[in-house]
Amino acid sequence: LQGRLLIGEDYEIVLADRERQVLLALARRAGLVVSRSTIEHEVWQSTDEDRALDAVLSRMRRHLAPTGLEIATRLRRGYQLQAEPAPCRAVEALLDAAVPTAS
Repeated sequence: LQGRLLIGEDYEIVLADRERQVLLALARRAGLVVSRSTIEHEVWQSTDEDRALDAVLSRMRRHLAPTGLEIATRLRRGYQLQAEPAPCRAVEALLDAAVPTAS
């Protein structure tokens, strides 16, 4: 994440300000469940924004689809940022080199 840009090897996504703030709130606690009220308080400085967070999360899920990042809903608990492990090209090259070829 660089400013409003989420940059990866095969993508470059421009995030709106609220999307960036929600992503940062989740990323600071990656892998942990973050309550709705915590996100609303950090992003909107209140917990009265009933549908604003829903709208932002919906847009973010579409934006994040090609990145390997996912925002999972944990019923009655909150939201969790999850990431698919990114392939490591160095490890893949080592594994490919270690595979014996048929003679």
